Amino acid sequence: METNLEKSNHRVAVAVAAVVVMLPLLYALSIGPTVYIVIRTGMTNQSMPVAEAFYTPLRYVSNSTPLGPAIQVYVSWWRDLAQR
Repeated sequence: METNLEKSNHRVAVAVAAVVVMLPLLYALSIGPTVYIVIRTGMTNQSMPVAEAFYTPLRYVSNSTPLGPAIQVYVSWWRDLAQR
């Protein structure tokens, strides 16, 4: 039978695992709304260096892995949405 401490440790482990999985996913997905906001607000001159620096790892993944086409389609969808 599990003790309360073991149950608590299990819950913590599950929570940490969820965070470890979700943070990279949220980071990758955040590029879409960022593209939308930058285009819609016209802040391209001021915000592009910051956005480019923040998303450099994602640009590398997009250019160097099989995930590239999916990322490019996702960004294109947000870009098209912002230009409507």
